[in-house]
Amino acid sequence: MPSQIIHSLVGRFAADRAGVSNNVVSRLFHFGCQGPDVFAHNRRTEPLGLAFSRLLHRRCYGDFCAHFARESGICEGIGKRDSVFSRPLSWFLGFVTHQCVDRVFHPYIVYRSFLDRAAAIPSVRADRYHVFFERILDAALFESLSGSAVSGFDCVNTLGLERGDYDDLVPPIARSLAMTFPLEESSRVAAESRVRNAFVDALRFYRLSDPSLTRMDRPVDPERAELFITFAVGDVALLHPNGIPESIDWLNRGRAAWRNPIDGAEKTDSVRDLFDIAVDRAARAIRSAVATAEGSLPLAEFSESIGNESLSAVGEDGNAGSVKFYAPYGLDAVLIDQAARRKRWLEGTVG
Repeated sequence: MPSQIIHSLVGRFAADRAGVSNNVVSRLFHFGCQGPDVFAHNRRTEPLGLAFSRLLHRRCYGDFCAHFARESGICEGIGKRDSVFSRPLSWFLGFVTHQCVDRVFHPYIVYRSFLDRAAAIPSVRADRYHVFFERILDAALFESLSGSAVSGFDCVNTLGLERGDYDDLVPPIARSLAMTFPLEESSRVAAESRVRNAFVDALRFYRLSDPSLTRMDRPVDPERAELFITFAVGDVALLHPNGIPESIDWLNRGRAAWRNPIDGAEKTDSVRDLFDIAVDRAARAIRSAVATAEGSLPLAEFSESIGNESLSAVGEDGNAGSVKFYAPYGLDAVLIDQAARRKRWLEGTVG
């Protein structure tokens, strides 16, 4: 799941390309761009909605979107829409873009970050390299597009929500999840608690890991100092890196060949190429969502346009499988360096 900055950037570019009103591209829109990743951050507040991240990444994304369009009242038509639907619509137009980014970026991310357990640093889970590489791409692509370091991305101002911003989203999301995955969740009350808790924990995570507030050229604030002092090397992978080595072509500007990690199909796309592909697909997804809201695209066709296949790396047949092809960058050395820098930062050494 590409990290939050790429998802927000793709969403913003796609909304512009789709001709969506600037009023819709709000914090709720950017939060919607994070898709089911918000459930992956629900690790503190119980009952947990963590399983919904796994489920929506594996299957039925299009079905869930169709259920939400109906359960929120969005498909009743923009012209008939009461003002209460402006928040669900804003979140929804962001949410439909998420799957485009994951499906386009995951093959490259997996190919360049996958490690056998034996090759990883003993104290670091192998999946943390995937997470760390996503944040490296966030930092490198943000700098490439904006000309600024990743600390220029203000996560709180982009994604920060108050409870009143999303209270009316929780019930239709919960009902839609229960309809999409009836065997996994049949209790509406429990589903609502899981959705609300996921929002709470995700917003906390985005605030604490905000790259504008974790930059290492400034002293650490007391709240983060108390939290981060217990971070192990693998935990540093959750933060956007400062000062990644330029000796590695992270964005594949040179268009070196890489392979689909499942079936081995050779590709030469740069990360900017992948970004442009994702923006184009996300703009089409937004247009489909708007057409559904206007009543001109039936829900079944809308669901099909979004797709129900996995959001992870898949082969040419569209099916997920075991990773067989990979050539990871030297992420272990970069992660160890970042951990050392974070340690000095926490001890009061900046710069």
